[in-house]
Amino acid sequence: MADAVDEEVKRMIDEAFERARVILIQHRQFLDTLADSLLERETLDLEDVKALQRGETLPPIEPSPVLVAPPVVPAKPAPGAQTAPGLLGAPPAKPAGA
Repeated sequence: MADAVDEEVKRMIDEAFERARVILIQHRQFLDTLADSLLERETLDLEDVKALQRGETLPPIEPSPVLVAPPVVPAKPAPGAQTAPGLLGAPPAKPAGA
C-alpha cells in the first residue's frame, strides 16, 4: 500500500514539474523582459507589469531628487564647562577648580 501511495505522489510531482517547466518555457521572453526591468528599476508596480505583458516599453525613470543633509556643526561648550577626557593619548581634562 505504501508503495502505491509513493508512486502516485511521485507521478503527481513529476506531472506538476513538467507543467511548470512548459509554462516557463512558453513565457521565457516575458520573464526575461521582467527580470531586465527589475534589474533596471528595482521595483515594478502592477501597471508596469501589465504594460510589459502587452509588449509596451516602460517610460524612462525620472531621477529622484538628491537629498543632502546640512553640515553638522559641533556645539561649543558653555564657558567654564568641564570637557570630556581626550581620546587616543590626549591629556585628560583638568579637574574643576584646579
